[in-house]
Amino acid sequence: MQATITKLDRSQVNQAVSVLEQAFSTDPIFQYLLPQHHTLDALNCLLRVALGYSHSYDHTYISTTTTGDLQGVASWIPPQGSGGSVTRVLQAGALMLPFKLGISKFARVLSWSWAIEELHKRTIQKPHWYLSFLGVAPTSQGCGIGGVLIEPILKQASCDGLPCYLETSTEKAVRFYQKHGFKVVWGDSLLKGAPYLWAMVRE
Repeated sequence: MQATITKLDRSQVNQAVSVLEQAFSTDPIFQYLLPQHHTLDALNCLLRVALGYSHSYDHTYISTTTTGDLQGVASWIPPQGSGGSVTRVLQAGALMLPFKLGISKFARVLSWSWAIEELHKRTIQKPHWYLSFLGVAPTSQGCGIGGVLIEPILKQASCDGLPCYLETSTEKAVRFYQKHGFKVVWGDSLLKGAPYLWAMVRE
């Protein structure tokens, strides 16, 4: 399948969120964060904030077809972004989450976010690239889109002598990332009742 890789433009954010919704609608993490038949509106809101935060670092790549249809999204946080930024999170729209998700689901998202951040800090301390999101629309999966999407930063990281880090929640994704040089460095459930999670590093 022919694809063009470009950086995400602000005008394409809605399309990007739509692709991520399709990619993550059955993902174990989002099913845990938004249990009991979560609405697409809640998933859309959570993904929009998460993408808005990571995209603020301007390293979000998209794949489009020759007709302009968006197939996949890969969003990275650069080494200088490690540790996060409260200001960036708020600017991404985090204040609307309690109203969109409800208090109980918002509390679960907060607990998960804190646990993920602590895992991240424990697992890798030196400067690195963090793959915040990689999502490919179901109709485009199995066509090599994911590998092409992450290639620009993998090349840059290799040139700069920097590692890359990510977390994932499916064995299929673990196998995919292993093909691209990542190794599992941690695996377990972060919180009670949470899905199994793998942390992976590419040196």
